[in-house]
Amino acid sequence: MKKYALSTGYASNRISIVPNGIANDWLIEKIDFKKPSGRLLYVGRLSKIKGIHNIIMSLHYLQKCYTEDIVLTIIGSGDQDYIAYLKSLITRYNLMKTVRFQGKLSYQDLKYIYTQHDLLIVSSIYQEPFGLILIEAMSRGLPVIASDIGGPSEIVEDQITGLLYSPDDPKDLAKKIEYILTDHTLYNTIRKNALSKVKQHYLIDKVAIKIEQTLHGLIKNNKHESETIS
Repeated sequence: MKKYALSTGYASNRISIVPNGIANDWLIEKIDFKKPSGRLLYVGRLSKIKGIHNIIMSLHYLQKCYTEDIVLTIIGSGDQDYIAYLKSLITRYNLMKTVRFQGKLSYQDLKYIYTQHDLLIVSSIYQEPFGLILIEAMSRGLPVIASDIGGPSEIVEDQITGLLYSPDDPKDLAKKIEYILTDHTLYNTIRKNALSKVKQHYLIDKVAIKIEQTLHGLIKNNKHESETIS
């Protein structure tokens, strides 16, 4: 969100980003080499601004260039009209055996689900503030492909801790999915880098220190400004 704040006119020295954090028990013990098999995952609210329709349309394009089986699991609940629209797209593109809806799950269930999939797709088409789902997935060794907008685009370093694609562009998303599923070295390097980034920046104890430092900085700056004015 820092990029968005800068674009609206805020000075860089007036912006401080403090992320959400996760507990240590989310961390997977180690990253073993893995050959992905095309199990895609979406987790979150089902609404138009989340861009799930773009994931479904990307599967239509993938059918033309990716020869292996693809399965998309959609976890979450939301707008019933939008869900009906998603199901109409699934029927239109003959993806009934490819896409499945699984409803809402508990956090404990999600820990397991992340490890049973090969890619998390974050398809938002609006300035999403943060995206805790990304951190959860990265902590479980699940690579992320995210739209290059809002908070997720600042969490994911393209080609390093995940992949970014052009927002609202299902063809570009399809290309990125094929790219990472067929480059197994890149796939596993991203998994390791993502887990390392979570350990460095997104654990609860690290975030608590960041909050404390930020508050101390605000108090110090406010005190300095007050003395300058007086």
